[in-house]
Amino acid sequence: MAGYITFDQYVDMGGRADAAAFPRLELKARMLINSATHNRVSDEAPVRESVKMCAFELIEAVAAEEELGGIGGREVSAVSNDGVSVSYNTSEKKDSAFRKSCIIREWLGGEFTANGINLLYCGVDG
Repeated sequence: MAGYITFDQYVDMGGRADAAAFPRLELKARMLINSATHNRVSDEAPVRESVKMCAFELIEAVAAEEELGGIGGREVSAVSNDGVSVSYNTSEKKDSAFRKSCIIREWLGGEFTANGINLLYCGVDG
C-alpha cells in the first residue's frame, strides 16, 4: 500500500524532516490514521486532501516529538546512580498522544465514507 503523502508533497507543504527519516515518519502517521479511521481510508484512491494534510501534520508532530525526547518521545526526568533508577516524564507522552489525537480529529472529524459513515466512527458499520 502506498503512503498517504509523498516526500515531494511533504516538502512542498513545508515539511522539515529529511528524506532518510521520512519513510519511517510517514509510516507512523499512516498507522495512526488507519487506527483512528479503522482502515476506512487505506484503500481510497486518490487520497483525499484532508488525509494528506492530516498525514503532514502528524509527520511534523512525530518528528518534533523525536527531536525533543529521542525516538518514542520519552524524556528522562530523573536519574539516580546509586540505586540505578531512571524516571521518565509521562506527561510529555500523554501530551504528545493528545496532540496527535487532536490533529486527527481536526482533519478527519468531519469526513465521511461513500456510505455516509464518519471516518472516526467507532461503532459497528452496518
